Amino acid sequence: MQDTRGCLLELERLATDESREMRDELLERVTDLFFITSEQQSPAERAVFGAVIERIAYELEVKVRTRLAERLSETDCAPHELIVKLATDVIGVARPVLEKSPVLRDEDLIYIAGEHGQDHLHAISNRSELNPAVTDALIQRGHDFVLAQLAENQGAEMSSGGLQRLSERAGSSSELYSAIEMRTDIPKETLAEIKGDIAARLRSELVSISPDISGEDVNEIVEERATEMNLQMAGNMRCGITWGKKKGVTEEKLSSFARARKLAYTTRCLSLMCGISVSKVSDCILGEDISALAILCKTGNLKSSTFAALLQLRPSTGPDHEQIIADAICHYDKLTAIEARRAMQSSRNRLDQADAK
Repeated sequence: MQDTRGCLLELERLATDESREMRDELLERVTDLFFITSEQQSPAERAVFGAVIERIAYELEVKVRTRLAERLSETDCAPHELIVKLATDVIGVARPVLEKSPVLRDEDLIYIAGEHGQDHLHAISNRSELNPAVTDALIQRGHDFVLAQLAENQGAEMSSGGLQRLSERAGSSSELYSAIEMRTDIPKETLAEIKGDIAARLRSELVSISPDISGEDVNEIVEERATEMNLQMAGNMRCGITWGKKKGVTEEKLSSFARARKLAYTTRCLSLMCGISVSKVSDCILGEDISALAILCKTGNLKSSTFAALLQLRPSTGPDHEQIIADAICHYDKLTAIEARRAMQSSRNRLDQADAK
């Protein structure tokens, strides 16, 4: 192994080279040296390492910082100030340290939850352990998809006030209700009240979407939604009534739900318009294969702006997320309805063949 003096001389040589490739290599070598000497470092030396690594990293592009964040995310000796800096970077860089770094303190997480966007809050909600002070901060600002992840996290401890606010929020979100239903710290009677609130809100929403819908149709859809909220039967989710566009479910209404990030209503609305199950629509919206959503929307002759609004419901996938969305919209504009229908039919044929075996 190269001795420390030789290593430092090599680092000095790299530091004088201003090319991007050499700066990238310099960052890797300094980080390597940090790990090699971490057990012998004093707090002051660790802070110096952090300052040097930060200075070099923030002269380079996002993908380099992402790689650095991944390397440092699980070590308990990483420089605190550097980890906080990475945790407040763009989400692709921040996510690994927000989800895993043991260096982040409760006060760091609370600050980030109060100052940064929903993707940062979602990453925090994935941590294996969360104290009540942090979960209170997440509940205060988090959107439904953040709170659903938080509720599913059995390592997230919640204060009585936090549980109450979470329960109140679940009254307007069946997805959030499904998440908190698994928690053992929420009384069964409270869950029953929340379920009743959701049914009442859904009933009102259905009437607002289509004033001429019959009471029988409303009752059947509400009953189906109540079944879907039972996690034990989630695998049997299906679409009960496909009253679709002729009953007043419009593309404008679908788009407004998507722009408001009302995932439950958006999914239901698209399900009714297309005549396929809620679970399959949810897979199209949130699944890894964006083309599935494009095929579904183009088959229904939906506008590019509506497709773009639906894409905004998808969780961030890292630093390339915005480019992926832009590429998907470009692809959608080029996709024809005939091509989409052929792809849809091909997919159905494959499913039928699989069921027949």
